[in-house]
Amino acid sequence: RRSDTGVVDVLFSTSSTSPTMPASYDQSRRIGTIRTNGSGVIRPFKQWNDNFEWSGDSLRDLTTTSPATTATLLTVTVPPISGVMWVGWIYVLTGVAAQRYVSIASGDTADWTVASGTGRAFALTNPFVLAQAVITADAVVNASGQIKYAASHATDISVVIDTKGWIDTRGRS
Repeated sequence: RRSDTGVVDVLFSTSSTSPTMPASYDQSRRIGTIRTNGSGVIRPFKQWNDNFEWSGDSLRDLTTTSPATTATLLTVTVPPISGVMWVGWIYVLTGVAAQRYVSIASGDTADWTVASGTGRAFALTNPFVLAQAVITADAVVNASGQIKYAASHATDISVVIDTKGWIDTRGRS
């Protein structure tokens, strides 16, 4: 926005905090954030107020059969802006009749082990049967677009984390 004339326009920038403004434009506010693929093409998404969702399938960010058991940073497919809320799915599968689960937290949370009770426990499997669990989860990302995750066990467990979308208050909070 130009404070001298009140003229308003829209600007695309690769910086969410310091966009390069045209001459005489001296006020800015982030109204949305997008992601591109590796070739600079905007990934299709839908937006409802502060909720952004990838069009089509969710995007896979992790598939492992030997997950970390201490807090580990995971880059997720959301805009890498501190305070954006990642929204996705966590899948846990175990081939043993024993409880297995995954915990997630903000990318800025201090490190923890699942046994310490820090973070949020999700995707808990049934301890009495071979089982799988799927749960929708959310966590605030750090400035690098990362959340943290940890699993209860490093073996006899498969963990998949997919990104459905993100929540971005677009600078209002």
